[in-house]
Amino acid sequence: MNDQEPSIQPKAAAGDVPPAGPRYEPLGQHPVADGINRRWPGGCTGAWSFLDQWFFDIAKDHVVEIGRWLRDEMRFDMCADVTAVHYPDRPKPFTVIYNLYAFADNRRILLRAELAADESVPSVAAVWPSAAWPEREVFDMFGIRFSGHPDLRRILLPEDWTGHPLRKDYDIRAQDPQWIARHLELRVPDAAPKEEAPHE
Repeated sequence: MNDQEPSIQPKAAAGDVPPAGPRYEPLGQHPVADGINRRWPGGCTGAWSFLDQWFFDIAKDHVVEIGRWLRDEMRFDMCADVTAVHYPDRPKPFTVIYNLYAFADNRRILLRAELAADESVPSVAAVWPSAAWPEREVFDMFGIRFSGHPDLRRILLPEDWTGHPLRKDYDIRAQDPQWIARHLELRVPDAAPKEEAPHE
């Protein structure tokens, strides 16, 4: 009987290059993309798969018509969420994302529409009433306007709040002393004086 401990060889260290993460992969032909482009040429500009989720890039001006077709013909009867992302360095810095679900066969897709900084996007609340609330949240957090929305106003922050906190250029350290004093009856102390640069 050998009383010695078995030798355990250490695993090789990981290389300098990190492992590749998941990527967006083109979907190729897909009934959603094909159906959109047959009805609205150029309405779907890309179809992608990412971690088993399907994304479709659509033209913002057709979002209501595309949504109605997806609801009535493709049976995506629920808009589970509307959210957005801010990419300040892109020519069209805002992307609105619609999360759609089909109860009949447990399918989910995501639509994406890009917007320039000064553009609005039509509201889909008339297609899916459940979208009215998250559209207000996107307006509140990003400042994106949904034309035709039945009640587009802030939902999380007070009406007199300045700015939209989920924009990348929003300074989360900034405070509005007048707003704090008016609503919270608190006084914000004066900012600490900046340190002078050392003399050379």
